[in-house]
Amino acid sequence: MFEIEKNYLIYIFCKKKYIHSFYTDEIEDVVSYSRAFRDCEIKVLDLQELKFLTKSEMNMKIMATSLEKLKAGISSKPIKMEFIPEKQSKIKKYWEQPIKCVETGEIFSSVRECSKHFKIPYKSLWNAINSGNARDGYHFINVKGETNQ
Repeated sequence: MFEIEKNYLIYIFCKKKYIHSFYTDEIEDVVSYSRAFRDCEIKVLDLQELKFLTKSEMNMKIMATSLEKLKAGISSKPIKMEFIPEKQSKIKKYWEQPIKCVETGEIFSSVRECSKHFKIPYKSLWNAINSGNARDGYHFINVKGETNQ
């Protein structure tokens, strides 16, 4: 067995394919790599605890090490509170928008609710909303400001 002298193993995946990994002592290296590989997923393995860190755990470790360095006088530059962004799903926001069936006039609170009512797969319903085409003889539109049926 070999001894590892580094604290973290960082994996970089682009389009769900492994492209690169490296060892590092500094958790701040994750921030610079997340900037360099914006469209890629970065996973960090804590080699001391032998577990993958979540985004919030990484952000807490980055902030803690930055504060420790500032207190110790190692870093004279001000702390830049730049964190690894949590993956935000823009699609989720759209799934939750109210949907109206043009033919029946019914308004549903979300795409999923509408898909259950009409027994249409929600992804097919979503495609029908975006394309303006009918699905099972019904047309659907996004409704803003109107509430549930």
